[in-house]
Amino acid sequence: MSEFTGLAIAGRVATPADPDWDEARLAWNLAADQNPAAIAFAESAEDVAKALAFAAQNGLRVAGQGTGHGAAAMAPLDGALLIKTERMRGVEIDQGAQTARVQAGVLAMELGAAAADCLARAVARGVYEATALPYAKALPDWRSKFDRH
Repeated sequence: MSEFTGLAIAGRVATPADPDWDEARLAWNLAADQNPAAIAFAESAEDVAKALAFAAQNGLRVAGQGTGHGAAAMAPLDGALLIKTERMRGVEIDQGAQTARVQAGVLAMELGAAAADCLARAVARGVYEATALPYAKALPDWRSKFDRH
């Protein structure tokens, strides 16, 4: 499908006809050659919902991508609508409840900065366990610096 004018979102819709297509389809891992039918650069949850509805109405496969990580592990994107959420960077902190509402494109370091006092320990543990685990031997005391027991 080459017609994406019906995909009306606040963010940008990029297609192979765009002069900056090669830049738009780049992932964090530059070895991953992503070739979707189009890319929806969502700026809100509403944009994501509209892109999903458009894909369903037009029989398109969908792939989601936050910041470009994991692109090499994805199935080939030929004919798919790639929804990139890298522009969705909102963080809302409720210090009283010690909760955060985090959009899909937020980086862990951005969340950590926004949540400096009320969520520092939770973010440090989440980052440690989810992404820093391979480095645990190199940084054995990293986690203890963030614990406040």
